[in-house]
Amino acid sequence: MTFFFILFLILLILAVQKWALRRCLESIHEDYWVERTVVDPGEIFSVILAVHNQSRRYLPFVKVEMRLPREFHLEERSGKKEKKEKNGREERRAEQPAPPEEETAPLNGPRVVRSYSLRPWQEVRFHIPVTISRRGRYVLRHPALLGGDFLGMKERQREFRQFREVVVAPPEYSLPSLEQALGSFLGDYSVRRFLYEDPILTAGCREYTGREPMKMIAWKQSARLGTWMVHQYDHTVEPAVTVLLNMETREDTEWTEAAFSIARTVCAVLEDRQIKYDFATNASQAGGSRNGASVAEGLGEMHFRSVLECLGRGMDEVSRPFCRMLGELALKNGRNRGLLVITPGEGLERPAENAAELDRWRKESGENVQILCACHFCCDRSAG
Repeated sequence: MTFFFILFLILLILAVQKWALRRCLESIHEDYWVERTVVDPGEIFSVILAVHNQSRRYLPFVKVEMRLPREFHLEERSGKKEKKEKNGREERRAEQPAPPEEETAPLNGPRVVRSYSLRPWQEVRFHIPVTISRRGRYVLRHPALLGGDFLGMKERQREFRQFREVVVAPPEYSLPSLEQALGSFLGDYSVRRFLYEDPILTAGCREYTGREPMKMIAWKQSARLGTWMVHQYDHTVEPAVTVLLNMETREDTEWTEAAFSIARTVCAVLEDRQIKYDFATNASQAGGSRNGASVAEGLGEMHFRSVLECLGRGMDEVSRPFCRMLGELALKNGRNRGLLVITPGEGLERPAENAAELDRWRKESGENVQILCACHFCCDRSAG
């Protein structure tokens, strides 16, 4: 009798083991994300892993493994674990240090392992503080979720399904010669707009009433709409600047990276001075458009963040010629605005075509055009 009872217990344990192994991951919802999708080089941010037990069962063993890209650097040997338990309408949240289980593989990147036991309805979030030193776009690898039976003899595994990435913006470029060039251009631009014979700027178009002189007729808009339209002028129109980052050049990596940093510095100065600007580049975007990128005219934190994302995703591949990009922007916004061009090398490719387009812009903007060559500022920094 005792033999059969022991045999029954063994069979029962094996059945429970098999059932627990089969259903160990069914009630778990997993997710992961980055604290900020656009960061600066060396800025500390967190990769957050979340595991939620969505059942009434106690889960004695749940493990998460994540291999970070090799460009990621762990800032601490242990992060912060955040627990959330739900029981009816009551919620309790607590934070406590998690046991350190990281191990670093220089060739493959840091590996982070975390083990949990989850009570019913419990959610655990773990924050992994990391930094990245180089500009670019980085795709996070899918973490692995592992669960096992209550004896810990066998494990089942599945990958997190979400896609996550982080973009590292270029650092700012601090150099007296760059500050002087920007100060001279922006100072002249702010003053020069009031030195025209007719200091009136175009704010838009309106219908022709019959009282306007012929010189006020907007011929292109009239032809497009099929009715007479005239320019509407406004003395209070604020100045605006177009910032272009040109990658149509064959230069070394140092000058290319400097051009990205100079573009960021230029936009930061415009933000500080509250001068509206739009941004465009013919650099192909990693994980995005192969036709370059552009950000519409504006100001503010979200606008600047969009520019930083374009600069972080930018590659040294050229999506379209510079003269074509310049012509498209002229059709979109007009040329009655300042133009700042940042380019890595000594000058621009296709000199004849680019010179003609730049001359047209100079005539319509009142000579408010400046080209910033990254190579010059790199030489100044080396000399200093």
